[in-house]
Amino acid sequence: MNRRLLAVGLAVLVGVASIAAYSIYESNRQVSTTSSLTGTISTQSTHQSLSTGRFSASTTTSKAVDYLLANWDGKGTGLIAESPGSSTFWLYSDNFLATLALNQYGRGNETIFTIAGDMSRSMNSDLALRHLNGAENQYAVLNASVPCRFHPSTSYTVDTPDGVKIKTTLNNGTGELSEAQYADIAFLKAVCLYRQANATGAMTAYNAGSRMFDGVGFRDLPYNQTGQYQTYKLALYIYTSAILRQPFFEAALSALLAMQAQSGGFYTGYDASKSNDGTLTNTETTSLAILALSNAPYV
Repeated sequence: MNRRLLAVGLAVLVGVASIAAYSIYESNRQVSTTSSLTGTISTQSTHQSLSTGRFSASTTTSKAVDYLLANWDGKGTGLIAESPGSSTFWLYSDNFLATLALNQYGRGNETIFTIAGDMSRSMNSDLALRHLNGAENQYAVLNASVPCRFHPSTSYTVDTPDGVKIKTTLNNGTGELSEAQYADIAFLKAVCLYRQANATGAMTAYNAGSRMFDGVGFRDLPYNQTGQYQTYKLALYIYTSAILRQPFFEAALSALLAMQAQSGGFYTGYDASKSNDGTLTNTETTSLAILALSNAPYV
């Protein structure tokens, strides 16, 4: 792989890392100073209904952060591996989300914030995110104003230094994914439209996703195809609820917390009994869980 080509997109990823904390802070500041989108729900009542005291959000989140840091290849690629012991490193979505999560968490922890900065500098000196034909990853909406359209994804191998694989996923396929079929797309579109001051559209997308929750997880098209719930959609739902100042189903929080492993990471999938269904923990799911727990109103 031509290193000059790899350098083309470097500023994009590093810039995202450097502004992540400010972007999330700014979105939360806007939430705290504006009224509910529906005009009927108060932050105080939401907080009271969810503050059950049955778990420590700070302990849960710190264990997840420790999981990410344990998988950080600080002396090599400067990236966090896909999962424990893996030699695969994803720029999008894993390390993009991990950077957001660590910056978010690090605002209250100087050591973690410093490590997140060191990780960004490692990416700056060694690696680059190569955008293909201007394509973006669907998670870009979490801290940037981009078009609220979501195309099918394609994965690429960006580089293979020293026997490891550095990959990225870009949403540059043909067609458009529908919020009526994919719960994650519904919530990402809701965040995207909210950032563009389209409150009506944001609530329409959010409600489309919320209706797929069956008390255990989100029964969308992927669930109907596999029979397995996907943990990261719980995290996206809780995170989006916080951004839009909407109360969320406490059962969704319960299911998310049940998917945290002893290692601190979050299992990617589960069944109706909330068993991890043979899945493993990974960086993407854990990073989204950190974002959800760091932004939800009960924290």
